[in-house]
Amino acid sequence: MSTFKPADWWDRLFAIGTIAKGLDGVLELIGGILLLLVTPAELQHLVAVLTQHELSEDPHDFIASYLLHSAAGLTGSAVLFGAVYLLVHGLVKVVLVIALLRNKLWAYPG
Repeated sequence: MSTFKPADWWDRLFAIGTIAKGLDGVLELIGGILLLLVTPAELQHLVAVLTQHELSEDPHDFIASYLLHSAAGLTGSAVLFGAVYLLVHGLVKVVLVIALLRNKLWAYPG
């Protein structure tokens, strides 16, 4: 029979949360790369395709209409800003997660 140690439980929870944050950072990196590869017109077309079915059922669907309207307002500079933001934010998360999992003290305040 194992004895319950609260410190072990918190350590596991911390590791799970840290790994989840690292996976989120990897997804941000992938999203930033994809934004660099896709033009605003291609994004508008993708959103139109994804919302077409929903809008055909309910032309006043709030979320689908909002997505379509937002995609129509995208410019090249907005997409570039989003890509750079996602790349930098994702990279910082991944670096901090790797440092935390290696017990680097400098990473804990971050």
